[in-house]
Amino acid sequence: MRLLLDTQVLLWWLGEDKRLGKRAVRDIGSPSNQIFISPLSVFECAAKERIGKLQVSTRQIVEQLTLEHFQELPYDFWSAQKLAEVPLQDWKDPFDFALMAQAAAKNLVLLTADHKILAVRWPELSGMDARR
Repeated sequence: MRLLLDTQVLLWWLGEDKRLGKRAVRDIGSPSNQIFISPLSVFECAAKERIGKLQVSTRQIVEQLTLEHFQELPYDFWSAQKLAEVPLQDWKDPFDFALMAQAAAKNLVLLTADHKILAVRWPELSGMDARR
């Protein structure tokens, strides 16, 4: 399976948070799966760190990422153009839209706990609930 972790799921994984479901833990930890992280998640962490909403430093997150079996998924032109196709919803988080577009453009399953993302009906997006 090819999974793109959203930022919250990434933080849960790195922090061994109990909100991350057993299936998600198994899937992320499985060496047979490809796990991708978008640099946008690091960008989001840095933004949260700057305003005091993140308890761990972005530097620590990046250091942990280098130790994991995750692959960096560059944000390219194809992912950016997919933003125009993401179904509009009543939330304003640009990181949600960008990760949804990236997952759709690269045919990845977006592992998220965000109920709004999981409720999106867009045939190009495959989402999986990280709380399971």
